Amino acid sequence: MFTFSRDVFFYMEFTLFVSMFLLVSLIVIPRQILGWWAHRKLARGELFMQYPMQKSAGGVTHFMPVYLEDHAVMHESLRLMCASYEKWTDKYAIVCIIDAADIYPEEGIELAKIAKQYDAHVFMTNARSKRKNLRNGVRWAKDPEAKGKVLEAAVEWAKDRGLLYEFSAFHDSDTVPTTPNDDIVGELLRPFADPKIGGVTTAQRIRNPDTPLLQVLDWLEDSRIGSSMAAGTLFGQVGCLPGRLYMIRSEIIVGWMDQLVEHYWNVPFLKSTFPFVGMRRVQLHAGDDREMTLRVEQLGYHTVMNPRATVVTSMPKRLRQINRIFRRWATSSQWLTFISTKYSWFRKQWFVMYQYYTDLLLTLITVFLVGRWFWLLFFSEREPLMPLFFLIVFSFLGTMLTFGSRQLWHLVRHPRRLMVLPMFVVLVTWWQFIRFQALFTPGRISVWGSRKGADESKGEVWFIPFEEFVCPA
Repeated sequence: MFTFSRDVFFYMEFTLFVSMFLLVSLIVIPRQILGWWAHRKLARGELFMQYPMQKSAGGVTHFMPVYLEDHAVMHESLRLMCASYEKWTDKYAIVCIIDAADIYPEEGIELAKIAKQYDAHVFMTNARSKRKNLRNGVRWAKDPEAKGKVLEAAVEWAKDRGLLYEFSAFHDSDTVPTTPNDDIVGELLRPFADPKIGGVTTAQRIRNPDTPLLQVLDWLEDSRIGSSMAAGTLFGQVGCLPGRLYMIRSEIIVGWMDQLVEHYWNVPFLKSTFPFVGMRRVQLHAGDDREMTLRVEQLGYHTVMNPRATVVTSMPKRLRQINRIFRRWATSSQWLTFISTKYSWFRKQWFVMYQYYTDLLLTLITVFLVGRWFWLLFFSEREPLMPLFFLIVFSFLGTMLTFGSRQLWHLVRHPRRLMVLPMFVVLVTWWQFIRFQALFTPGRISVWGSRKGADESKGEVWFIPFEEFVCPA
């Protein structure tokens, strides 16, 4: 804001910075307006809110990958989900997959016992891959006697003989419903009254944001709810159904889960010999929720967020681990967008295209402007308007004003967060540099990168019922 005012009112020039400032505003402000309009329509009972919550006769199959979860969080999550399923479905099945049971067998057994208290079907696996675990869970739900065999059974047969019901919910074990009156399932099912809707996601916030870092993360989640997620809902084009908790029609994934797992890319890498760049084949690991969303959109269904279906989720308290998570998200988000653009069905998702490519543009603009600001600050030959100290102070205050005005959605409801605004600005800018770095490392989609053991070699993958699991000596 300060640099914009300086260039326009003091130098009387339409500088590169002025044009960039206006371009960013033209990207951010329309999203906020569309998000506000979507929330207004939902509050007036439009979009899908005109449909009443009804008990589902078709049932829901609930898939929950679990990795070293806090026992209290897992208890609370399963208790609230089961209470909601009892209220809003005639039948349901909980399928829990205990991840990395070869590394942490004793901890895995304790988590399996918790899941069993809620009548869950529990499996132990050494596959530290969310994609593989979800595929194995879906296979088993189609045919409980299969124990991991590849099946291509019809949807009707699965409904008659197995446990893959009309809808499938995918739920991270660290995510807890907060919708009042045990209505989380009812709210997730509500939009499916419209046959054009194929996927529904929740409005997620951060659990116990008791540190400035977690408050910044909670702020970002709330901003998405108010802008891009809501705006996407307005057009039935939410670009990603976040993996914390979402629901899709089961028919969408039947016969497709192998493609989710056996998805490979040829990506460039640097080498020490001429021509110094080679290609290697990598298997996709991150980005399962984005790819699930793309599958829904590929089949012509709409994707929406129901802001009344609310959850809170846990996040690490260390910035280093958060940075790794953001890098994983950035790699999968940006490169799945690039790869998908070649398909005509994806190009028809005009709002998704607009959202993700303008996100990329915001990243490039941020990196350029920050670098240029430092260059001009120390190397510009133009006579400064004021001493360096005051220039830095006014630039800082202008940045706070710019970010603050664009975050009124959050600050009006959380005025105390104004004290966190400087940290918010610094971290959001830093994470844009991480997004920029991810543009040049597509191969990192083959690793998880943010938890111990997730990317270690594990030999032959096994997936067995908890009752048959023997804890290694």
